[in-house]
Amino acid sequence: DVVTIADGTYTGDGNRDVDFLGKAITVRSANGPDGCVIECTANEDDPHRVFVFQNAEDERSILDGVTIRCIASTRYIIDGIYCTNSSPIIQNCVITASGRSSTGVRLQDEGSPKLVNCTISNHFRGVYCEDISPTIEDCEISGNWRGLGIDNCEDVSVRRCRIANNNSGTTGNSFGAGIHCHTYSDRVSIEDCHIVGNQAENGAGICVQSCPEAVIISRCVISGNTAQSNGYGGAGVLISDSSAIISNCTISDNNALYGMTLGQGGGVDALLGQSESLSIVNCTIANNSSTNGGAFWGSGGTQSIRNCTIVDN
Repeated sequence: DVVTIADGTYTGDGNRDVDFLGKAITVRSANGPDGCVIECTANEDDPHRVFVFQNAEDERSILDGVTIRCIASTRYIIDGIYCTNSSPIIQNCVITASGRSSTGVRLQDEGSPKLVNCTISNHFRGVYCEDISPTIEDCEISGNWRGLGIDNCEDVSVRRCRIANNNSGTTGNSFGAGIHCHTYSDRVSIEDCHIVGNQAENGAGICVQSCPEAVIISRCVISGNTAQSNGYGGAGVLISDSSAIISNCTISDNNALYGMTLGQGGGVDALLGQSESLSIVNCTIANNSSTNGGAFWGSGGTQSIRNCTIVDN
């Protein structure tokens, strides 16, 4: 079955907390996201989600081609899309917000949802994944406080995405404005992505923390990210208490700053435990800046850099 939404802007009761109720249906706009806007306002006394998948929906439950606009003044009280214990397909959607107080897409508690060709912008958390196995493809995740969070997940695939200009600030010990992969996430791959212009205290582009199985970062452009911290650093990539394989990537023009001086690991910063390893293969690491290790700063574990071009750092 297909439900087609006519062009227009929809608000208020009946146009929020829309639950698919486990049904194998496609909900789509008539003419794409530009003409079909669903606007949801929430506050502490009246929290909401716009679309909800919580009844074991599978790939036959599809949301296609709508704009979701979240309006809230306080964090954690509104989600553009909430998915738990379900595996729907969310495609061709624009999920935006006013005030960086919302979560654009929240995926949690088992399931294999797919997020395809969506734009997620101006949220507190753009896409947040916890205890789930998502596929995220061909998406733009930009202008959020944090772009993509991956927390205690497994079998995660992020492909052909642009993750740009997310800014977690320089106070509060912030990690991973672009991608933050942490807390025992396993079998995570990040492939063919552009991760550019993000800013955080630590690991501004990609931050990998406490992931025992090697995170795969392949064929990515990681450029123009800034880490401003007196802690870890790692403007392009920070690997902390984890293992990773970085291959065929361009890591360039990243800056690790501490106050008015440069910090450590402009391109890559690796802080490994005894049993952990980092392999960097067939990469170009160029024009990155820091006082300690403009291209690379590493300690602990097993570190290997092979067949790389390292210039002008």
